Amino acid sequence: MEELEFVFMLHFWTHVLRNFHKVSKAIQKSELLLSSCACLYSSLQDFLSKIREDFDELEQQAKATLPNVNYRTVIRRQRVRKRHGNDGNVPGPDALDELSSSDKFRIKSFIPILDALDANLRKRTGVYSDVAQMFSFLANLTASKQEIQQGVELLMEAHPEDVDLKLTDELLHFHLYVRQSHRPTEEHSLSHIDLYQLIYKEKIKMAFPNVEAVMRLFLSLMVTNCLGEMSFSRLKIIKNELRATVSQILQPIKSLTHKQFGQKQ
Repeated sequence: MEELEFVFMLHFWTHVLRNFHKVSKAIQKSELLLSSCACLYSSLQDFLSKIREDFDELEQQAKATLPNVNYRTVIRRQRVRKRHGNDGNVPGPDALDELSSSDKFRIKSFIPILDALDANLRKRTGVYSDVAQMFSFLANLTASKQEIQQGVELLMEAHPEDVDLKLTDELLHFHLYVRQSHRPTEEHSLSHIDLYQLIYKEKIKMAFPNVEAVMRLFLSLMVTNCLGEMSFSRLKIIKNELRATVSQILQPIKSLTHKQFGQKQ
């Protein structure tokens, strides 16, 4: 714990996990939309890309916390690589040893961690963005009939049992109804949940049944996700091998004690 690398990682992970924790709390809200979740993941990617440039700042914070301590040096035998005539000026396998301790730590530890985080965020962002983009045409009140038809066909490939081609004309009619009755502007645009609540408040579900069903499908999609976790059996804690052996030994001793005590009585 009294090494500069350890203190550096403390500052680094505190800086990173503080923002990750806030995003984790935000995506657990039931009213959060998939589009907002995709934007949150995308913002985390941009945040990590800026941290790449903050290596010197994090290093200064670590040295201020633990002064008069430098990076640990790894002592190892220098390997001599046999060079061939066609190698030219290709650097040897120990070219990294010529770098400073700070550059080694940045290349071997700091950058690989950021690359792994960025790869996982890109994977999650892509999934959420694809789903949000698939349903984006529903809230685009200025979309043309061709754009709506392309969105419906794309949505039918993912949900063939829930989406019908009748949705194209019905959604075009619904957009005209919303523009005439509420006149939304760019500053006050309506989201998916606003349009869904509008259908129920104005009791027009019978006029737009397919629109209501697709809106409900999108709003009911889960934003949060988790992996399967290992289950721990309480039986192993209550009755383990050692405890079972002890109980089997003490049982005849207890019964013998009770008999002797009864005879004395």
